[in-house]
Amino acid sequence: MQNRYNPQLLALVVAFALLLAWLAVPVLSEHGTPRLKIILISAIGLTLLVVYAIKTRRKVIERTAGRTSDDEFTKLARLNAGHAAFMMSMVLWLIIFAAQDVFDSTRTMLGIGILGQCGFFGICLMFFKSSGSLHEDKD
Repeated sequence: MQNRYNPQLLALVVAFALLLAWLAVPVLSEHGTPRLKIILISAIGLTLLVVYAIKTRRKVIERTAGRTSDDEFTKLARLNAGHAAFMMSMVLWLIIFAAQDVFDSTRTMLGIGILGQCGFFGICLMFFKSSGSLHEDKD
């Protein structure tokens, strides 16, 4: 029986949500509590550590079984996801710079841009891996 959920994907979603919450703390209240910021930063670090441990464990299991950890499809999916995410992030940066008066600080503007880039890459990678279409000419 195959798992219906991917713990690595769940951990990445939690890390992304915690990063967004960390950015939202100063916005929601004028003075974000230091304890809440420390808890959020610690949770982000712990979640990323869990993702790293899951990936490392999976690679060790695959190596002991005699399989390669990265196949050709995974490499092509990463390449196509990187290209699509780069193009989407250029549009995001154009929108951010066009609406730079909306942001209260440069730090917020850069944070949203960087998180947007990471989010685009994650979404594109999930799409290419799940759909199996890599936009290549099929003979």
